[in-house]
Amino acid sequence: MTGTNTFLMKAMHLVMNMEKFVGRDFEKGLAATKEQVEAR
Repeated sequence: MTGTNTFLMKAMHLVMNMEKFVGRDFEKGLAATKEQVEAR
């Protein structure tokens, strides 16, 4: 991502684990994509 981060966003990034926050949905999406590609 690009752009400026406000103080609030910087503080949130210190506290939140983004991998944990979006990781499950990302893995589900990758699995679904793999399924679609292999079905062809």
